[in-house]
Formats: sequence, structure tokens, C-alpha cells
Amino acid sequence: MPIKRTVHWTLLADPDTSLEAVTAAVSKAKFTLETQTLGHLKIDVPRSLRLNQWAAKIEGAVEGEGNRTHIKWTVEGMGDKHYAHIAKIAKALPEGMLYDRGIPALMAKTLGLAFAIGEITHLPNVMDRGETVLALAVGKVNGKSALGVVTDSRVFFLDKGLVTVRESLTAFDLDVIQTVHTTKSAGGESLTITYSGMTAVMTHIPHGSGDTLAEAIRSAKAAQSASAPAAPSQVQSPDVIGQLERLASLRSQGILTEDEFQAQKSSLLAKG
Repeated sequence: MPIKRTVHWTLLADPDTSLEAVTAAVSKAKFTLETQTLGHLKIDVPRSLRLNQWAAKIEGAVEGEGNRTHIKWTVEGMGDKHYAHIAKIAKALPEGMLYDRGIPALMAKTLGLAFAIGEITHLPNVMDRGETVLALAVGKVNGKSALGVVTDSRVFFLDKGLVTVRESLTAFDLDVIQTVHTTKSAGGESLTITYSGMTAVMTHIPHGSGDTLAEAIRSAKAAQSASAPAAPSQVQSPDVIGQLERLASLRSQGILTEDEFQAQKSSLLAKG
């Protein structure tokens, strides 16, 4: 049966400009654009033995957001070339149009990523709409080499393996993370994350990179908390307000002393 894969793009241009660029890129990739509207794209990928290319159908749901355009690609077909089809279109786009999610800048300053080229290349395919990478590190999870990724919404460990069908992704949102800490040894650093009552551990991280991941997690959680909407202020019910007015009336009539009034007022406000 055909397999479906999904990829999220953000293009740094308005919808009209973005669709014009995507149309040209599809043509350069030698695919066929069957349908194009402002909100939907449908592309046919022909079978090619010479190019080791499986036939596929690609659909894109397009949504504009100011000077940005989001496309959710769904690729359906046999084989394991789904992501390669999307990458071929991406390669033909104007330079700098496709949002790079902060990955190239992190690659330039993160140790050991040469050992995770497959995971780095595959990383944009598993990211959510608008998601930005804050930190990267290589290491081991459950004894297997993996790429540790901290974004502005979650943390995940990616082990792509040799082919797409062996992809392994362990992910958890920032808001479920309870604790994070690092330990150091001669063999590198270890990162331990407690989330939803469970524990995830990444070992053999190059020195300094474990601390970088931990600090990125803390900073991202703090930013997430700061941007959360404030809890609405408590509004007293009409019944409480009416009782306070009656107490004030009893005090003015001399039936309640000032101390009695204040005590009953505090009790009402605490309950309300």
C-alpha cells in the first residue's frame, strides 16, 4: 500500500510570491503541477528508473500569514523517496526563501555534527509548522547514536538510521518537562530529562554541548511561561457583593463593630 509522509514548510514571502517560486521549482524538478489555487497545490511525480525515482502524488495545503507562507506537504507513494521529492523542490527555490529554522547557524558552532549529517539533513522533515531549533548535540540514546534537538516548543532525539523507514523519533513537549540536569565524565556529558513521570537520558555528548542543551531547555521553558496568557483576575460574584453591602449597612447602623465587620468581610472575600 502507498505510504504517506508529511513535511511543513515556511516560506519567507507572501503567498503570491511563494506560489510563483514553488511553481518554478516544481518545473525545475521535472515534476508536473496538476492543480494550483491560492490554498492548494497538487503535484505529480513520475516514475523514473534512471533517476531511481518512485512515482508519487504530492499535495500542498497553503496558508498565508502576512509576509510568510506556510505549506503542509503530504507525499503519497511507494518506496522511500518521499522526503527526497520535497527536497528536490526545495533545492530549486530561490536562495533564502525557505525558512531554515536556525539550523545552519547552529551547525557552524556545534561540535560533532559531522557524525550526524543524515539526521541534520532529515531534521526539517520532522519539524512542526514554524518551529525553530534552539540547540543541537550529538550523543547516544539507549546505546544508539542520535541527534538531540531543542526547539521553541519541544525536545526530541532523532536517529534516522540508514534509510527513512528506520527513523526513530523520541519527542516530548516543553510543558511536560519537570527537571533537567547534566553530569560530566571523561567520556563526555550526560543529559537527563524528567518528563510526565518518565526519564530520558542522552549520553556521550561532547563536553559543553550537554550544558548547552540543558540551558536551551530552561530558557525555552521560561520563554514559554512568560508568553502564556495571564490568569484572569478573580471577579467577585454578585452574591458576595450584596453580602458586603449588607455588612456595611449593619456597621453603619451600629449593629456590627468595626472589628466584626472586618472579620466577616475577610471571611467572605476568602470564600468568594
